Amino acid sequence: MKITNQDAATLINGTDGKVFSVKFVTRGSGEVREGRFRLGSTVTVGRAGGVAAYSFSGKGLISVYRMAGDESASDGQWRTIPIEGIKWVKIDGMEYEVGQ
Repeated sequence: MKITNQDAATLINGTDGKVFSVKFVTRGSGEVREGRFRLGSTVTVGRAGGVAAYSFSGKGLISVYRMAGDESASDGQWRTIPIEGIKWVKIDGMEYEVGQ
């Protein structure tokens, strides 16, 4: 099923703590990344320093936690996914291709 980037962001924001997969392009280097994540607001491990200095949504980003055991994320890591860079998302076994 093909959806827009905003639809993908809405699906991700509705995961309610479930693990999901995303393939996206980073803003800085243009690198393509793929991984398993949980929505940032549902994860409490590894948080230090309190509230972020800026609004993720105001910058078109989704704050996520990359799951431990994923490639190159052995201890789990915090990431931000640029909404405009999402290429596909898999949630609850349903895979969505993302395009403008």
